[in-house]
Amino acid sequence: MLEDLSLVISQIYDAAVDPALWKFALEKIALFVGATRATIAIEDAKAGNLPAVFTSYDDPAWIQSYFSVISLNPTRIAVAAYAKAGDIILVTDLMTQQEYEKTRYYKEWLQQRNLVDNTVAIIDRTPTDFTVLALHRSSELGPANEAVRERLALVTPHVVRAIAIGRALEGAKFESLTFGEVLDRVASAILLVDDSGRVVQANKSAREHLKSGAVLRTAQGILRLHDPRATAELDKAIASAKTITSTWAAAVTIALRSSADERYIASFLPLTSSARSEMGNHRHAVAALFIRRIGLDLPLDPLPLARAYELTPRELTVMITVVESGGVPETSAILGLSENTVRTHLQSIYRKTGVRNQAELSKLVASAGAGWS
Repeated sequence: MLEDLSLVISQIYDAAVDPALWKFALEKIALFVGATRATIAIEDAKAGNLPAVFTSYDDPAWIQSYFSVISLNPTRIAVAAYAKAGDIILVTDLMTQQEYEKTRYYKEWLQQRNLVDNTVAIIDRTPTDFTVLALHRSSELGPANEAVRERLALVTPHVVRAIAIGRALEGAKFESLTFGEVLDRVASAILLVDDSGRVVQANKSAREHLKSGAVLRTAQGILRLHDPRATAELDKAIASAKTITSTWAAAVTIALRSSADERYIASFLPLTSSARSEMGNHRHAVAALFIRRIGLDLPLDPLPLARAYELTPRELTVMITVVESGGVPETSAILGLSENTVRTHLQSIYRKTGVRNQAELSKLVASAGAGWS
């Protein structure tokens, strides 16, 4: 075993220097751990890889199809809320294998390749990056067990270090990018505004929103949101930003709607002089505004909701899925639960959060906000 582990570790650090070698490293990891397939997914806004994917196999169509079913992944919300770097999560940590096999995600994606589970090691998570090592086992091997977790625990720290080394080496390639070019590589709409609310800088996504006018627009250069109530909150936040003296002030979360009644979250982050000094020609900006549509297909950070209301992983998953899928029948189909079970979870969620119905639950989730991507 030690000889096998030594070979795996050697391949991992080779890949840190040459990313083209990750395929071979992941093949060794899968073999050592006892998995059929291994994947590293890196959502890295700075490098423009949203997400970058390294695999132990050649199956681009299957990987691409994941992004059409990501919202169906029944473990994703709980992992996003509760997992921290270094954690290893088996499906059976969150539900029974029988429950997992009833989900649409299992039926519509994993079973395409005769796979039966999805073990995840959290490599890293920051406000702009989320990196995971995922391992899948075939029906012949069966679902992952504690032996898989133990072997993966021997490998994960080395993958963590290798990813960090690789990012340090890659970082030099992006030092020549202008501030505006870096912003254009981020998927969320990002705008910098001055103390009058005038748009100082807008990235590509924000410019597209401004052009459509469905979510935001400018009036004589001043930023306006489609939702009048949200605009009032924005103006209040801009006024408050003028007096900020701390190094980094807390973000203000604003819930808003588009002209098509789609729900969005705007995170308003005041910038002090020390922060603005790093922005070159944009140093007269007083705040950054991050805007994204609320949706299951986007990375989110439900941890504040989980902690505030002491929700279990299953309750949190049901709550977010109900809000984003449209209701009980849709949630039942996605999570493979009976409608009565979903309603039972909802009653517990209502009791813990103090809301009375799905409409109020939607407002709670929107007002709590989520991570930007």
